[in-house]
Amino acid sequence: MNEFRPHFLVSAVLVLVGYLALALGNAGVSAQNLSPDQQKELIELASKAQEKYKKKDYAGAIDSYQEYLGKLPRQVGTVDMGRAFTHYNLTANYLALKQEAEAYTHLENAISYGLWGSSFLERDPTLMPLRARQDFKNLIDRAKNGPARAPFGFKDLDGKLIKEADYKGKVMIIDLWGTWCPPCKYEIPHFVELQEKYKKQGLRIIGMTYQKQPPSETVRQSVKRFADVMGINYPCTLATEDVVQAIGQFAGQSSFPTTIFVDRDGVVRKTLLGYHNLPGLEREILPLLKEKAKPAKSEAN
Repeated sequence: MNEFRPHFLVSAVLVLVGYLALALGNAGVSAQNLSPDQQKELIELASKAQEKYKKKDYAGAIDSYQEYLGKLPRQVGTVDMGRAFTHYNLTANYLALKQEAEAYTHLENAISYGLWGSSFLERDPTLMPLRARQDFKNLIDRAKNGPARAPFGFKDLDGKLIKEADYKGKVMIIDLWGTWCPPCKYEIPHFVELQEKYKKQGLRIIGMTYQKQPPSETVRQSVKRFADVMGINYPCTLATEDVVQAIGQFAGQSSFPTTIFVDRDGVVRKTLLGYHNLPGLEREILPLLKEKAKPAKSEAN
């Protein structure tokens, strides 16, 4: 019998590298800076969890990962890949102990924090014991629709919080872009025109700009000047490395621009990579604008 070994178990170093790149550089967000002692403590905890896992001490690994989670500073927004990968590791260890309920809960958490690679989750042999559950498809659907929530919890360039409640029942375009990206800049006038033309019909566009560096006040001011020059008429927020990573594994690759179309029910209906002209973008949005949101379950009963 083959030894149980998660297919996607992220190494301690990889978990921490993605996390520290954000936490150490983010000024003006909820993640606090870590001292060298805190960094060392996190590395030691993650390494200890990995060693326990290798020795098949799954319960001990769980304890170490839980302690690791408790010491991770909170990130801004809904995406936190450090927590996402750690919850996946907890899922794997609970499955090794045949504790499927606990494993399912941690996989839910992993997806909530940005583990949106639904195609991977559907074929990952580690998760085989969970596939028999009737609600496993719900997790896959949540992963597929995760990017629809990516902008929420961030502030726009004017400091206003982007709240999910304000977009309920709206058709959304989420544009991942950067000022350094020529195709992104060519596409922005199309989004400006679409927002102006279809706002009354319920279209809402949100730009998530990644500047190849952690968000900061200097970056915000630079992007705001760019947005003013371009006449951007929709909210933009500064995307973190975590958001880029989460959307990249959702789309199968990181690409700038990436355009995500979300219907009135919060379901991701289409993802486009690279530049697309105005007629092409309009072709994707018009059918969604014609649709009506499904009634809430309480209303349907």
